[in-house]
Amino acid sequence: MKRIFWIAVGMVFAMGLVGGAYAQAKPLIIRIAEHSPSKGMRADGINWMIEKVEKQTGGQIKFEVYWGGSLLKAKEMIRGVGKGSADMAFIWPAYSPKELPVWQSLTTVVLGPKDVRKATALCMRLTHEIPAFKADYAKWNLKVLGFHQVSGYNLFMTKPLGSIYDLKGMKVRSPDPSHLTMLKAIGATPIFMPMSECYTAMQRGAIDGVFCPLESGHRFKFHEVAKHMYPCLPVWGSVPNVASINIDTWNKVPNESQHIMEDVFRQMSMYIADSIETGYGRFRADFKKAGATVTDMPDADLEKWSQMPEVAALPAAWVKKANELGLPGDMIMSRLKELVADAMK
Repeated sequence: MKRIFWIAVGMVFAMGLVGGAYAQAKPLIIRIAEHSPSKGMRADGINWMIEKVEKQTGGQIKFEVYWGGSLLKAKEMIRGVGKGSADMAFIWPAYSPKELPVWQSLTTVVLGPKDVRKATALCMRLTHEIPAFKADYAKWNLKVLGFHQVSGYNLFMTKPLGSIYDLKGMKVRSPDPSHLTMLKAIGATPIFMPMSECYTAMQRGAIDGVFCPLESGHRFKFHEVAKHMYPCLPVWGSVPNVASINIDTWNKVPNESQHIMEDVFRQMSMYIADSIETGYGRFRADFKKAGATVTDMPDADLEKWSQMPEVAALPAAWVKKANELGLPGDMIMSRLKELVADAMK
């Protein structure tokens, strides 16, 4: 009996030593490179995520955020995080069309769900059901964890429009090739320039407007110089900002903490989406307070816009390019269209 007693005492003592060592272990510091400022809906989502992960992992995982592009600029993210210059970032596929060809398929389906929460859920389904989406990031040593899906598109114009056809001859800025194709198809002159330059460009008359997500225009205060706003839902954001972590860093995260992070990042994705969706009313109120008019473009006109030959040809052009790269382009596009249609119900 005495021998059993002392064995038990020894086991308790050993467990105490192991537990103490675990509690005293240095936390894993994950460096987040973020090109946006420390305020806004994504910043709120990042801070919300940090609080949840640090609490649920008992402080074993901690984060350092480098805001405003202080560690990596937006177009440097994919290689910078993949090589370990930072551990994590929101990486926008539209900035890396050659590196992330699968994600470009999203830009070719120009109409999508109006609700940002549905669009976010769609991104989760895509990465779950079509392995090529995750593989696109994995080849750059990146693991997909979550999303910041942007809102539907809005025309911020310095001149009033009677309909979308009045865009003919106007100079309008947009961020990606598919939306530039839409503008060209309607007769506008598509312009590409950094968002940070658009306010001054509209103020000087260098451009007549900007075609961009609603909350982006609100964040850059375009309504101060563009007094005519035209929400164009269901022209959706399509390509999300993808929360990605360096795989080598990920492999250092204990299994239990990995499960916690995956769960929290899913929640964070919907947290950001909900913030955007519920913010629409505030955006519109701010626009009107600034003396701007807000006129929703009719769904029927937007449907006609999406069916213009140049725009309607975008999916087939992507499939051809994807097949040439050895990707299952037909399968990806077919399933993508099915999932988008389901999300629009």
